[in-house]
This record gives sequence, C-alpha cells and structure tokens, in this order.
Amino acid sequence: MVLESLTLNAAAKLGIPFAESIITDIVISTLHHYLKSGKNRKRTERIVARSLTKYISDLYGKCSVIHTIAFQNSPKKLTDLYVPLTIATPELEPKISLDKDFDIFPFGKRQLLVDRAGMGKSTAVKWIIKTLIERKNYFPILFELRNFKGNQNLTEEIFKSIGMPVDSSSQFFVDLPVLLFFDGFDEIPIDDTLEILQEIRSFINKHPKTFILISSREQPELSEFHDFRRIHIESLSKLEANQLIKKYDAETGLSKDLIKELENSGDRNLEEFLTNPLYVSLLYCAYRHKPSIPRKRYLFYSQVYDALFESHDLTKRPGYIHQKHCKLDSGDFHKILRRLGFWCLIHENKLDFLKERLIDVLSDFERNIPGIKFSAADFLRDLIHTVPIFLKEGNTYKWTHKSLQEYFAAMFICMDSKGKQEDILLRLYRKNNFWSYLNIIELCVEIDYGSFRKTLLKECLENFVKHQNTFLRNFSNRRVKPFDLEYRKSLLFDCIAEIEVIKEVSDESLKGLLEEPFQGNEFERGQGIEKNFVFRKNISFYYQKTVFIVTIGHGKDYQILDLIQEKEPQIFHRISPTVIEQNLRKVKDSSIPLDKPFVVGENSKSTYNNSKNFHLINCILAQFFNVALIYEEVYNLIDKIDTECSDDLSDLVNEI
Repeated sequence: MVLESLTLNAAAKLGIPFAESIITDIVISTLHHYLKSGKNRKRTERIVARSLTKYISDLYGKCSVIHTIAFQNSPKKLTDLYVPLTIATPELEPKISLDKDFDIFPFGKRQLLVDRAGMGKSTAVKWIIKTLIERKNYFPILFELRNFKGNQNLTEEIFKSIGMPVDSSSQFFVDLPVLLFFDGFDEIPIDDTLEILQEIRSFINKHPKTFILISSREQPELSEFHDFRRIHIESLSKLEANQLIKKYDAETGLSKDLIKELENSGDRNLEEFLTNPLYVSLLYCAYRHKPSIPRKRYLFYSQVYDALFESHDLTKRPGYIHQKHCKLDSGDFHKILRRLGFWCLIHENKLDFLKERLIDVLSDFERNIPGIKFSAADFLRDLIHTVPIFLKEGNTYKWTHKSLQEYFAAMFICMDSKGKQEDILLRLYRKNNFWSYLNIIELCVEIDYGSFRKTLLKECLENFVKHQNTFLRNFSNRRVKPFDLEYRKSLLFDCIAEIEVIKEVSDESLKGLLEEPFQGNEFERGQGIEKNFVFRKNISFYYQKTVFIVTIGHGKDYQILDLIQEKEPQIFHRISPTVIEQNLRKVKDSSIPLDKPFVVGENSKSTYNNSKNFHLINCILAQFFNVALIYEEVYNLIDKIDTECSDDLSDLVNEI
C-alpha cells in the first residue's frame, strides 16, 4: 500500500458536507440571538453562517492530515498513520480508547490533558475533533494558545478565529453544543503566562457548562485548573508500537527487520522509547537511513537529522543526496540549526516565525558566525524543502515539532557554548519557568552528564543537605525512630503531600469513587505558582478495601533527582515493596485520621506524627515517592564531585 499525500485544501473539501450539516442543524436557527441587531441583519447572518461553515470544513481538513519528518512533512492522511491512543486518569478508571467509537464525556466537561513531549497530545486532539465533526452533533473549536497574547481578550479572539463578529454574545458558548479545545498551554509566551492564565480562568468561570479541554506538558500554572479532571495518554504497548512502525513502512517492508531487531535487543532504554509515538516515528526514520538503533534520545534526533540532510527523500533509494540551496555541508547546517534552536529558547521558546523575521534572524547568524557564509533565503528554502526541519503553514514558518527545537538548543548548550555551558545550565535551573526547559535539561543530561553533574546536580544535592539540617529540626517526639525521622525528611525534600485514607470501602462506594471526576482541590490551588511546584494525584487500594489518595506537589530539585536514578543509584533509598505492603495492612487499625484529607507537616503533636503512626505515614508516602535520598551517600557524592572538579582535565593537559 502506498501512503497517499492529502493536501489541506483537499482535506477541507472533504469536510464541507459535515460542516454544512452542523451549521444547518445546530447553529443557523439560533444564530440571530448572538449577533447585534442592525439594518442588514439577515445579510450578516448569511455571511456569518458561511464563515462558520468554512471554519468547520477548514478545521476538519487540518485535523485530517498529519505532517511528519519521516515523509519530509508531506501531509498524509491521519487515518493512515494513526494507532488508537488511550486516554486514562490518575485513578486508572475509566480508560478511553480514541477509536472511531470513543466517548470522551465520562471525564466530565473540564479536562486537562497533560503528558510528556511526543506522547501525542496534539494528535489526540486532532483525532477527537475530526471524529466529532463526522458525527455532526457538536461545534468543536480548536484554539492554539501559542498564538494568544496577554493583552488580548480571549472571547473576542475565539470569535475572530471562527468567523464570528467580535462583539457577538458569549451566550453562543452556552446555548450551543460547543466543545472548546485549548491546545499547547506550555507554548504560551513565557512573559504572558500569568496574564493569559487569568484570561483563560475568567473565561472558564463565565462558562461553567461549556466543554473545555486544555492540553499541555506539565507546568506549575496548571494547578490553577484545580477544578479540571486531569487525564493523560497511556504509553504505547509493544503491539501498538509495532503497528505504528508498520503503518510508517507501507512500501519497503523494512519494518520486519526493525521489529525483529527490537525484539532481540533486550535493551530497557529502547523499551521506554517505544512507549512514545514521536520516538517510534523517529526510530523508523533513523533506521530507514541507517539500519542501526540509537540507544539515547539525542542520538535519535542526530540520526534523523543525518537522514534528512543526506537522503532528503526517504522514499528514494539510499544514498540519494539532494543538492542544498545554501551550499552548506551537514556540519555547518547543523551548527546554524543549533544556534537557531538556542535563539528560540532564549526568546520565550519561540516556535514559529513570519518569513521576514526568520530571514532577519538567519542573516544575523550569517554575519556573526565566523567561517560560515550562506544566503538566509536559501537556508530557509532548504529548511522547508531539502532538509525539512521546518513546516510552512500559510504565512507562518514553524519547527516541525517542539522537541526538535529543544534538541538543537541542547546541542548548542553542550557543543557551542564553550566556557559558558555550566553558567547556562544553572541559569535554566534557577529560572522560575524551569519546567519550560525540562526536556532540554534531560537532553543535556544525556549529551554531557559531567557538566550537568558538577552544576545542576551538585546544587540540588547541596539543597538537600540544607533541607535535612533544617526540616523537622524542632520535632520533639523522641519515641519516633531516628531512621523514620531521617526517611521522612528525605521523602519530603522539595515536596509537599496531602493524604486521605478511606477504610472499608464498599463495592458500590469504590465504583463511585473511581467514576466521579478526580479533580484537584484547594491544596493545589495557588501553590503551583507560589512554590513553582507541579502536582499529581495517586490512588491505591490495599487490604479490606482501604483506599489511599495521595496528592503530591514537587519542585525542580525532585525532578532533577528523578533524572539521575540510574546514573547514581547509590544515593537513593530502596524500601522493599513487601515491607511497604506489610505496614499498609496495619493502617486500617491505626488512629490515622479517616475520610478527611490532611497535609503531612512538622507538628509533632499531630495524630499522624505520633510514634505509632509516623512509620505508617512514611509507608503510605513511599508508595509514590521514588527519589528519597540517603544523607551519607549524598554527602559522599558532593565530596566526589568537588574532587573531580578540582582535577578536571589538568592531568591530561599536562601530558601535552
């Protein structure tokens, strides 16, 4: 089977019958209620109806195609490259497979889709909207937040985007079956985040019955959507990953070799990569160019870049190299992309440009990078056609995927920043918007762990030592065992936790608990921004139907530690799951407060901190905390890092 291309215009034409039906059956009869009265009201209604029809058909077209660098950004049918994604919640039930027959409403009318880079958030939103349009029962609106500015009115901008007069009545969102999708909260310009957050929050409060889904990577500001039900995309199974590889390889049969090699590798890192739809597509792209499997993420991107630069068209024979308009070789072309990736990083994570602005930025590089001469216009032409790292949409030029920009930015930090690398890493770490740079920092950990270790990790470990010496300093209950006290300190380093214990839950109550919206609460509200924490809810079940609901807020130090568990395993506590289970059995007969959430704090007189419950609370927390540190090992590692820093490369240099 040959994967056919499908242009946006052709896809939009396919959406016209659906759009006409939606406007005729849902909108047209009440449209006059939302427009201001005037002399030419009937004419205005006809014009607006045509605009809304065009909006829905264009939206259908946009959501029917997918651009992927595996096919040089040539638009392909979404259905040809789509393996149904599964949406789940923290409490695990219900799970929704996004196939043709999905029902998204069991999650309620307030949904927060949060997941990692490349997990398919935008693809999921596309599939949902496309399917809803085909059902003809709803009026979906896709609003990309990266284009929204802090000084704009959200209601007016939404109306403008769909072709309604900006002075239309917002009752439109209440009376009609409107479904609003705010895509890419994490792509909002950094300086506008709080202002835009307030505008979105105001819009939500004014339209409590309107369906709203917000998609984003993890951000502290998301705690302000405490009344939303948090959902995520389940990792791909091996079967789903193999299905996706086969869909990408519709012509060559190369997928059989790739799948066989993956099955024989036994590499745990590869298994993790195969859970991520983006990495699966990159893996196929890289393997098509060179039949070897990269073991690290940055090597994935590097091999994909080589494939794009050297082969241009992966549907052509291996070894075919397309002439570059800018006349740069692979190394210099990569160097310009590294500079551009970093430029975007320091300019509020900018992902898209008007042509004139991008030409100006590239021309500035040409003037200031010694030894490299090129035409900015030719380089841009290559970016779109011969080395398709960028995608052209109307008048806008944008990175094919945000993670590609982050890869090149990380490579700039580790390869081009010379003596400033450590300073850059620390600046990113110390910024209030640290979470916006997390994917870049993860890549830097892979590319140059040594520099990361003696900067970010060292500062993080020093913060831990300060915490251990101050937290619970005035705790006066001497009957609590010293190990339990030190372990509690470690568990709550850069963390806060709220626990609710529900004992002897009946089958009916348990079913209701799982099915009711699992939303945030006042514990989260405000603290995300104030403490720069991100939050997650966890639920577990133990003996005699005891239910533990634990809400955890953690900061950047906790996140940094989570990145290095395999590299520095000696500094982490490892409590046996069997020991935890044995202790959790005792909770049902303890005096731990029931059915009422409590925040785990420092008060030695609290019931949960008495000598009998202290250890049990630690065990409840230990189910979900995986970065508790051992003080002595941390101290030893800091000392070792200091020794390594002082030695550095002096011995090797002295040999010259």
